[in-house]
Amino acid sequence: MSTIELVVNNAAPSIDPESRLGYALRYAAIGWHVFPLWNIGANDKCACGEVDCKNAGKHPLQKLAPNGQDDASIDSEIIRRWWTRYPDANIAAYLAPSNLCAIDIDPRNGGMYTIDAIEAEHGPLVSDILQYTGGGGEHRVFKFPVNQTLPGKLGKGIDVKTNGYIVLEPSNHISGGSYAWEASSDPLNGAIASPLPDWLRDLARTKTVISDEAVGPAIPLSDGELVELEAALLFIDADERDTWYQIGMALQNDVGGGTGFDLWCNWAQKSAKYNYKDQLKVWNSFKRKGLSGITKATIFKMAMDAGWVNKPVTEPMFFDPAQLYAKPADIEHNALDRLPGILGDIEQYYNDTAKIPQPMFAKQAALGIVSVLLGRRFKTVFDDYSSLYFLNIAPTACGKEHIKRVTEDVLKACGMEALLAGDGYTSAGAVLSTLNVKPVHITVIDELGLYLEASNNKVNFIGKSANTALMECIARLGGDVRSKNYSTLGSAKSVEGSISIKNPAITIQSMTTPSTFYDNLTHSMIKDGFFGRFITCKSTMPRVAPRKVRSIPVPLSIINWSKAINDRAAEKDPANLFHANPAATGETITLDVSPEAVLLLMAFSEQMVDLMNALEAEDLSGCVGRYGEFSGRMALMVELSKYPFATVVNEDSAISSNAYMGMLSSATVIDVRENLSGSLYQQMKQEILFAIRADDKGITERDMHRKAPFSKLKDKELSEVLQSLIKAELIGLVNTREGKPGKARMAFIALNPDELAN
Repeated sequence: MSTIELVVNNAAPSIDPESRLGYALRYAAIGWHVFPLWNIGANDKCACGEVDCKNAGKHPLQKLAPNGQDDASIDSEIIRRWWTRYPDANIAAYLAPSNLCAIDIDPRNGGMYTIDAIEAEHGPLVSDILQYTGGGGEHRVFKFPVNQTLPGKLGKGIDVKTNGYIVLEPSNHISGGSYAWEASSDPLNGAIASPLPDWLRDLARTKTVISDEAVGPAIPLSDGELVELEAALLFIDADERDTWYQIGMALQNDVGGGTGFDLWCNWAQKSAKYNYKDQLKVWNSFKRKGLSGITKATIFKMAMDAGWVNKPVTEPMFFDPAQLYAKPADIEHNALDRLPGILGDIEQYYNDTAKIPQPMFAKQAALGIVSVLLGRRFKTVFDDYSSLYFLNIAPTACGKEHIKRVTEDVLKACGMEALLAGDGYTSAGAVLSTLNVKPVHITVIDELGLYLEASNNKVNFIGKSANTALMECIARLGGDVRSKNYSTLGSAKSVEGSISIKNPAITIQSMTTPSTFYDNLTHSMIKDGFFGRFITCKSTMPRVAPRKVRSIPVPLSIINWSKAINDRAAEKDPANLFHANPAATGETITLDVSPEAVLLLMAFSEQMVDLMNALEAEDLSGCVGRYGEFSGRMALMVELSKYPFATVVNEDSAISSNAYMGMLSSATVIDVRENLSGSLYQQMKQEILFAIRADDKGITERDMHRKAPFSKLKDKELSEVLQSLIKAELIGLVNTREGKPGKARMAFIALNPDELAN
């Protein structure tokens, strides 16, 4: 559509009617009081910047509207000013001053079933204005009945909004969809809000709403059933309209709710014909039509006809959240014996040349080298690139520095020395400066703990900006990183304006000692996601005397593999622009992912979500927030490590990456819980220790179940704390009646009264 002329204070600037500003002005023109909300950004997160925003894309943009809905306006000058400053801001309408109310139907909470039950009992609840929400629900917008009181809720999944706001088309939603008016129900095309039926107003007086028990909920799926359905759908073509329709009917009939709609959308997006608005409209129409006996059995039959073998899907458990308090005896024995392909060759080269054995660091070094050699040039169909950040923790004189030597030796031998960058970054400008010269690079940070100490300084805003820039880069592998003011280091002039780095590909290989690192790791670094962007490996190897090791050349297999990868990349990028030009837009080599690998990677991501939920109470969920994503990146690396000309990431590669990431994620959680100063776990240890010290007679396990603070903990938590204190030789379990007549009394007593639980 061409731009239109919207008159604002006698001026007539040309405004795109499809822009957010164009929409906001048109809503105001029909008397709807609007105000800006944060939108969903290019990183599929709320643009407000909160890593775990609880109301993504739906809360007021307070920089513009500090009072939220109370700042809503129909003043075109105010609206123009708001959306000129934030063109992508979502749009909300404050209902009360707009003389509107809305019935908000949320299918994820059973709203579609509730509305069926309500209409069966009372009659239609339909307005001439209907909006499909980004999350698969509906806004039915009515005239607000003057001097009337309405119930705030009609039942499960249905809210009645009066003195609140709704999000409006074309605002986007965290699900990936957008808000959209039903074709004939668009208020901007003349649709008028209908009056509320009398029976709804009567509900406010009778206090009668539909109970949860009266509503048929969406049929819950077990994890196994969900995986089975997803596996079957991968084999069914989504281009045929009849097939698309039948799949939707089957999912509505046998699953329903938000889960069924999400399954349908995820499958339908395989087709170029996918249209979210059409999808939502048809989904909502199913409940008003007979479903003709179509069920998920129909889906399984279609999939088998297309070649799917209906075999049981095993969901490997890479950790058990219930066992967070059971520390592995030795993490080294839980590791993969050897990484696959050329990763294993680099790992072996590390081990053969290391004066001090560190087998896990050998794996980390290998992954870092392959990460940068593939950086920016390869990805999967799910936009998984290879760039990763690694953190390696070990005491002084335990061989950490060998990671740097191996990284440098291998890259030099492969003729890729240009990918080596300096030791860390001092500011956001330093991050962008390096990327502007080396859009693909690896930096080796010798002591990340000291680096964090500098950025923790309250006045060191520059160091903090470097952390922020690094967080953005690891999340923007498939997009651009920009700076409004970019200063070219070492030059006399500043380059003003926005400098864009396309597909930034940073690999970080960092080392630290436990004491330096944990003294400077803060809860805020975990909550904001900085720590969680590193794949963390803490060595459990004892300190040993260095070996005498002869220098050996980098194996030819590694050099030849690097050449094969470069030759393949040269087919798409003959001038090697991806390594040298920050604005290069050449075609990235994209690998497909097999259905079996997809299911394994999805299962692991779901387990990481379970682990995050288990850690929420301790404020430690950020430790592992990205390990599911990291596994997808590592699977790409493993596949190309085995076959440099591979076109599909296969099941074995997903198994290897899941096993590695699962092992390190659970070990990292345990280590952080034990060492993070001020953590809830540390507070529990101190509280338990002080309570034991305060009891001269010692406390039996039976007594602990009867008195605080012991009784506040679950059995597993208490057992973990006691074992940790025993290991630190702060308490002991002894017979307090030893040498006395009578039955033994086993009790916990304090051993070192002057020490604290660290």
